[in-house]
Amino acid sequence: MDGRPAKKQKVESSSLKICLVGAGRMGKVRAPLIYANRYLILTAIVDVDKRAGMELASEFGATYHSSIESAAAGCDSCAVWISTPTFTHKAAITAACSQRNVSSIFCEKPVGKDAGEIKELFNMCRASGTKLCCGFQRRFDPSYLDLKRRVTKGEIGKVTMGNVFFADHPCPSLEFLKSGGDPFLDLAPHDIDFLRWVLDDDVVELYATGSSSHSELKKCGVIDNATMLCKFARGCVITIMMSRSATYGYDQRVELFGTKGSISVENQTRTSTVVKDGFGIRNDCLKYSFPERFNEAFVAEVDAFVKTVRFGEVWPISEDDCVFTQVVAENAGISYNLGKKVTLTKRPTKSTTRLVVRQIGIGDFGSFMDKLLRSHSDGSKYFQLPPYSRSKSPHLHWTRDVLENVSTDAFYICSPDSLHQTHGMQCLMAGKHVLIEKPVTPDFDSVMQAALAMSAKMQRQLVVMVGFHRRFDTQFLKAKEYLRANAVDTVCISSFDPVPPEPNLEFVVQNSMCHDVDLLYFLWPDATTILLTNAHINDASASAITLSGKIVLGENAKGDVSFTIQYKKQHPSYVQKVAFAKDGRGSAEFGYDFVAEEGEPFCNVYREAYTRQWEEFVELCNKSSSGQSVEDANVVRMQGYARSFTLMKTAASMVKELLK
Repeated sequence: MDGRPAKKQKVESSSLKICLVGAGRMGKVRAPLIYANRYLILTAIVDVDKRAGMELASEFGATYHSSIESAAAGCDSCAVWISTPTFTHKAAITAACSQRNVSSIFCEKPVGKDAGEIKELFNMCRASGTKLCCGFQRRFDPSYLDLKRRVTKGEIGKVTMGNVFFADHPCPSLEFLKSGGDPFLDLAPHDIDFLRWVLDDDVVELYATGSSSHSELKKCGVIDNATMLCKFARGCVITIMMSRSATYGYDQRVELFGTKGSISVENQTRTSTVVKDGFGIRNDCLKYSFPERFNEAFVAEVDAFVKTVRFGEVWPISEDDCVFTQVVAENAGISYNLGKKVTLTKRPTKSTTRLVVRQIGIGDFGSFMDKLLRSHSDGSKYFQLPPYSRSKSPHLHWTRDVLENVSTDAFYICSPDSLHQTHGMQCLMAGKHVLIEKPVTPDFDSVMQAALAMSAKMQRQLVVMVGFHRRFDTQFLKAKEYLRANAVDTVCISSFDPVPPEPNLEFVVQNSMCHDVDLLYFLWPDATTILLTNAHINDASASAITLSGKIVLGENAKGDVSFTIQYKKQHPSYVQKVAFAKDGRGSAEFGYDFVAEEGEPFCNVYREAYTRQWEEFVELCNKSSSGQSVEDANVVRMQGYARSFTLMKTAASMVKELLK
């Protein structure tokens, strides 16, 4: 209303329209950040205070409305961002939820006035198909995020105790403190949520106390200084100290102690300038208040909301997080009023452990697998993030949003073959489980060593699987079962592809024949060794290669087994067969001679195998995340892969020699 023209917002095509509810303190913090995001259009400001609402709307070229219904009526599709006092959240969420064109809602913490109301509002949004996101800005702050990553990766070992200090600045007015300034409900939830998230654990006991530093507050029974002592289920003890009046600036600190060291997030000053002279060493003042201290977090929070509602990313704060954080805060008030420790016996019912996984690569095979796994999922065991591609995911930063995203548990690597090893190691070093499509060259051993080293550091086994899907196929499982009951002395693997020839025959061995090489170790996992004695190029123009050798079964076996692998491209059908013989006579054959329908990918023959492999990967990852041991099976499986890739490398070298 100062005569300046409204700002002109820069937006992308098909940007999401936003109705901002609240023109007060938080609304004024949020408005410029929403306006600055190129994927959002700030269309409306809603507030019961007409003057405040019109002033904010005028500044950002939006329209003013006195109700959510009126603001949403002019949009085909929009989101609602609620930045109003807690007591208004229920009415605002209810109004937004009732509008068919409102797809998603962001609400400042807490979603409701108590845990029961929070559940009620999430249920309402779920029933209407409206996504509800609650904000806890520490989850988006670079320093707090880095602390989370480092703790998760085991850098300080098992966390045993910690201190948190939260001192507000400037001190709110007495009127505010009298009407809603309870530190347990207003301040503590930020750190309760953060600590639960960092420790991946819940508070089971707490003791809270506090005092009033002002006579008027004391008369009203309002405290402005408070302390909580929280014990978590796995034994970690954390002290949370809170004050409403840090006269020297906004004071936010956290320090965690572990079995291998400690880690902390320190205060931020207005500048990093340090003066050293005869009077001492002096830094600048602390940042003034929360909008300055958490500006980066607020920007990232808006960005994360966009990625969640527009690009299908996962919002990191769940309904369970919102509910139990509120439960802890409410019990802190109970402890203070009773003057004794409170045991939290009534815990929220959590859903089954759910893996958050992202596929890397969205080429032909990657697209096939993405569609297959999405059609297979009911959402109960895993959440599938949108696939990442350097060329098709410009809204995602590889390191920040993908590799080091603390909300992501595992990766399925379907990138080009030459990147499999690099991507596998990067994901493992970021503390993530990996399923890597074959081949993993030039050196799978480095991937295995990275997995073992990070597992030891994190004190939790990182699952590694390679996409040798024939290990999960019905026909080859039957072949393995056959060998348990029958002796054979010869095996022939026939592998023919209905695809154009590949002139690089070394690549053919690594990319295509690796399945057949791995099948040998899958069928005979107890083999002492597998010797490759001969390689022959039958027809280079058809990528036709034959490998042969001997499977050495050891002293207790009745005899070794001779093997032959026959491979070629340009075949009219997809053939994958394994045939056993004994004393020169055929005994059994398993596999496929598959002819695809027009336009049908021949990958379809292995649909069930792909889904079984995926189910086992998800199950192992969820077991590891829940603290169950998967180490023995995981190590044995990786050692088996290492043997297969070593033999494959030998075969590729022999073929390369033939080409000289």
